[in-house]
Amino acid sequence: MASPEIVFSQNVQSMNEWAMRTGIPLASRADDMNVPYRRAHRWLRQIKDELCARHGFVEVPSSDPRIMYSIECPPLRSPNGLQRSPPFRLQIPLDVTTFFAPQRRVEWEMQFHSAAFGYMRRSNPAILDLFNLLQSLITGVIVLVMEERNPGAPLVRTIRALPMPDWVANNGTELTHILGVDRYRALYRAAGDKRMSYKLEQELH
Repeated sequence: MASPEIVFSQNVQSMNEWAMRTGIPLASRADDMNVPYRRAHRWLRQIKDELCARHGFVEVPSSDPRIMYSIECPPLRSPNGLQRSPPFRLQIPLDVTTFFAPQRRVEWEMQFHSAAFGYMRRSNPAILDLFNLLQSLITGVIVLVMEERNPGAPLVRTIRALPMPDWVANNGTELTHILGVDRYRALYRAAGDKRMSYKLEQELH
């Protein structure tokens, strides 16, 4: 079975739909959305430090003051040494609102939709932590999508917008500090309920 694809979207309506589905409130103001994100800065920087210390990433200078850090890893290679992807650059902004800047949409899509990020989400614990943390902070913006089509049947799309419940539980102390007690409880409840954390879509044509 194929691996699910990562999909990044700036669609606020989609975020609102996920907020209603999961019961995790959606901040109505950008400043309110930035509060938990700023609390997550320490964890985000720890992820960067781990990627640089243990996984071959190096810091890359950025002239953009909106970027917290920019790091790059060498190309992924197959067991016989063939290059499987170009060098991968990972950028994380200082403010969560930068993820919604229209002029950066393609840049974020290229980052999160890349084969390198998808591969490392499955193989690199630090990248998985980053992915799960972003799903917890901006639910509905970065989702996993699995498409299946059986002969004679419509395309079925399974979408998951939240981390797995064991990750949420194992990181409860830090997530409670970042999100607050009420929002963490909502995240914990929704992550463990497939009716909240998953959505099914069908395309009839």
